[in-house]
Amino acid sequence: MQKRTDKQPKKSPTASARTRSNLAWNDFELVLAIATSGSLSGASRALGVSHATVFRRLGDVEQRLGVILFERGRTGYRPTLAGEELADTAKVMDEAALAAERKVAGRDLEPSGEIWTTTTDSLLMGVLAPLFTQFRHKYPGIVLDVAVSNQLFNLTRREADVAIRPSNRPPENLIGRPLTTLGQAVYAHKDLGLTPGTSIEALASEPWIGAGPRLQDSSVDQWMDNHALKQACVYRVDTLVSILSAIRSRMGLAVMPCYLADEDPDIAEAYRLIKRLNPKKLERLRRMKWTGDEATYKRVYSSSPSGELERLYRFLYLATFSYGKLRGSSFNPGSAGKESRTMARLEQNAPRLAKVRVHSGDYLKVVRKYDSASTAFFFDPPYVEIAAVEALLS
Repeated sequence: MQKRTDKQPKKSPTASARTRSNLAWNDFELVLAIATSGSLSGASRALGVSHATVFRRLGDVEQRLGVILFERGRTGYRPTLAGEELADTAKVMDEAALAAERKVAGRDLEPSGEIWTTTTDSLLMGVLAPLFTQFRHKYPGIVLDVAVSNQLFNLTRREADVAIRPSNRPPENLIGRPLTTLGQAVYAHKDLGLTPGTSIEALASEPWIGAGPRLQDSSVDQWMDNHALKQACVYRVDTLVSILSAIRSRMGLAVMPCYLADEDPDIAEAYRLIKRLNPKKLERLRRMKWTGDEATYKRVYSSSPSGELERLYRFLYLATFSYGKLRGSSFNPGSAGKESRTMARLEQNAPRLAKVRVHSGDYLKVVRKYDSASTAFFFDPPYVEIAAVEALLS
């Protein structure tokens, strides 16, 4: 009686090597090309070889494996079960090879091309402009093509590659990634003489600035409707930048995103430069032009001064004679020929800033840090609702 055993005969090293060498990568590549194209002619074009070469190499692979990889028919070559398995394996190998190539070669490759982006004027002005500058420094080979509009672009039709919008919920056919939370508050010019901390109900009798229908801000629209403020609107406009201009022109109150109305680094820098003014610098400023003139405005707007005094002059001239005091590219024609009182105010107020600390950013953080019995705070731009500050200090 013969004894059973689970031991299998050992294969010789020569036999193992011969088995492993049955298929090379170009064999897998051949099978994948035929399976993908469905014909020998398509595979020959993909591989850059002749039809006869593909036919011969396929026969050689099938002979070595001892299986039929493709069924030949009038409609072309259709893979058998063995052919599908081999093609799937070849696809995995191809993707792995490409990934490895990208990982290694990508260290020396720099992204290039164009990205079509759409956003709103307020986001570009208040948040994105410096971020886009950082992006350009990091990826100099990429050209950003930015379409500024409050209208929704159709990304499916490639009207834009990326849309950066303030929204609580993106359209169902798009993938949205939340970037940050945007705060909003009620703002008005300080000349309206409103009392800080006044309730919204009490402000209903004041003139309000509303969003036009093309602005598509449903949350603010619903908030104003809930507080019966729509009836108080004396002015409507369809961009947030225009609403900000209306606020600065003393048109009325409006709800604005804090990033646009709160933080202005140029204001903080101007205060710091004013703090350093001395009689000699004031005299140099006095000799500069302080009359409203469109040609002067365009020249000053286009300049990029490096000196402190020249930067301060640019800020003050643009703030005085720009349309809506936005320091933008538009000269206010109503100020043509008018003499500014800027120098008189500088001479009066510059000494008062000598011991003042200037900060640009979240005002609540500044209040929390420096609040004391001997500290006074001045906010620029001013706030209508600073009940949060009063609550913090009480």
